[in-house]
Amino acid sequence: SAVLNSVNMVAGGMTDYSRQRPSRRQDSNKDFVLPGWVTPMPTVAIIVDTSGSMSEKFISQAMAEIGTVLQNTRSQIILVDVDASVHYIGPIKDKSQIKLSGGGGTDMPAGYKALSEYKKKCNLVICLTDGYTPWPAEPLPHTKNIICIISTKEEDEGIKGVPEWAKIVRACIND
Repeated sequence: SAVLNSVNMVAGGMTDYSRQRPSRRQDSNKDFVLPGWVTPMPTVAIIVDTSGSMSEKFISQAMAEIGTVLQNTRSQIILVDVDASVHYIGPIKDKSQIKLSGGGGTDMPAGYKALSEYKKKCNLVICLTDGYTPWPAEPLPHTKNIICIISTKEEDEGIKGVPEWAKIVRACIND
């Protein structure tokens, strides 16, 4: 629900005038084109931690979270698969397109750096991780950030180093 609320908050304020879509009141004025309202589709980036500390259950939970975002939003989704380096960055439209790899150490700043250099800018960044990773000093400019800590218990050490610039949500799974 935190992810969907954030997507709706980002999308809710994204309205503007555009002459590409004429106003519904255009018929009243033949002299010039009246601008109409347009709502651009927000872009959501999902960074998935695929390091060795992420068990199969944690990866399955991350896949479930990605599936929920894909199913419940009309947003454009960019997936970033990262452990010690970025293995994939690109758009996805369906859960079947996801092929995660990794299993090494963890370097979350590499994922954020790759996302900052990607051709499409994002409005919301969701990071799915167990939290055992270094973090960038600051978020990407002009983005909302959610870090989803996936763990097997309520109180976990993985949450200690999580940066304050992100909203933190927990996904606790049964062991």
